[in-house]
Amino acid sequence: MKFQRVKGCFDILPEGEEAWKTSKIWRDVEKTIHDVCALFGFEEIRTPIFEYTEVFTRAIGDDTDVVSKEMYTFSDRKGRSLTLRPEITAATIRAWIENGLFQTRFRKLYYIGPCFRYDRSQKGRYRQFHQFGAEVFLPDDPYVDAEVIDFLITLYRTMGLKNTKLMINNLGSSRERDRYITDLKRYLTKHIDALSSDSKVRFEKNPLRILDSKEECDLQIVHGAPKLKSYLEDATLQQFEKFCSLLNSLNIEYHVDELLVRGLDYYQGMVFELVRSGDTSRQNSLGGGGRYNKLISAMGGPDEGGIGFAFGIERLIQSLTEEENVLIEITSPDVFLLPLSAAAKDNLFLLLSELRKKSVSAELYCKHLNLKKGLKAADECNAKYAVIMGESEMASGSVLLKNLATHEQRMCNRNTVLAELLKELQL
Repeated sequence: MKFQRVKGCFDILPEGEEAWKTSKIWRDVEKTIHDVCALFGFEEIRTPIFEYTEVFTRAIGDDTDVVSKEMYTFSDRKGRSLTLRPEITAATIRAWIENGLFQTRFRKLYYIGPCFRYDRSQKGRYRQFHQFGAEVFLPDDPYVDAEVIDFLITLYRTMGLKNTKLMINNLGSSRERDRYITDLKRYLTKHIDALSSDSKVRFEKNPLRILDSKEECDLQIVHGAPKLKSYLEDATLQQFEKFCSLLNSLNIEYHVDELLVRGLDYYQGMVFELVRSGDTSRQNSLGGGGRYNKLISAMGGPDEGGIGFAFGIERLIQSLTEEENVLIEITSPDVFLLPLSAAAKDNLFLLLSELRKKSVSAELYCKHLNLKKGLKAADECNAKYAVIMGESEMASGSVLLKNLATHEQRMCNRNTVLAELLKELQL
């Protein structure tokens, strides 16, 4: 039987036809994330891949597509309902509350890890995907919000991603939004028959999501809908204006999109999304987030404000490779050790350890005791130097040192070859 990976998943390999699935790129992206997070004072958190189902239904909302259609939920042997995490914000808040971190200085957290949604597989959307996100548990303050945006923009700029556009909006407080939804539903009722099938479902469950529809039949209806901004109170508008002025002071370009809403129920107040410029497809979003000031208390925690964002690492790396902003380099050994006898293999095995203790990348050829095949293998892995030892070299206490780029070679004393290699490699 030939086994295959599950549909909607993929393998990340040392080398492959699709550059974005190359492990070196993933390591570089993750290292950049860690470095920028440290610069902005974020601490890493790691939570279990599965949680009690209620963690997600309480946080995300029973009526969202994620909960109603996409979660991988199962019962354990004691009948408890568990779910593979479809996102990590809810799990992070659960851990922050459960471990008492709200009583400590740890208010800025980030995470990297796999998530799972049963979704239609397509480019940029997978059933197992990887998410990077950050959460800040601080009061509703435009300075905090602007710092989060600065953090996200700095991260993308550091990675070299250029063709992006920041979209922002304000969903208002719960009170303001409820008033708006009442009038929005009254308006949409007049056009209910003309809405798409998905929007008809959203009309009952989460009518704000209709504003985000990309269906042609919905766009004209949405264009004539009431505007949320007219339902916002003066204090909300002033705070949003301050937030915008802070972005201006940081030279961060943005576009106010009054139709921008987030797909999860817990967002209110300021929301944002980073999209690819010039990409009109449904998969143009690189990531987004916003304020969720009531979510922490709804999950049993203190009455604290919060803001966060997340993006899919797959879509980010695909964008980087499409813009050709990544250099794909396969890790190559500095030294390739090629034994031509069993005794020489023992000797070079010790040299292998000596080299690595000096931080020299080295490989011992174990497949054959054959010079031609060994040199071919050294070329294939792009090694810099080959150290060759056979019976004659064993007898004389020497090795053959070969520069694989220039093909120059010379005999060296076995006891001094380590020092000579360090000199050649300028280590």
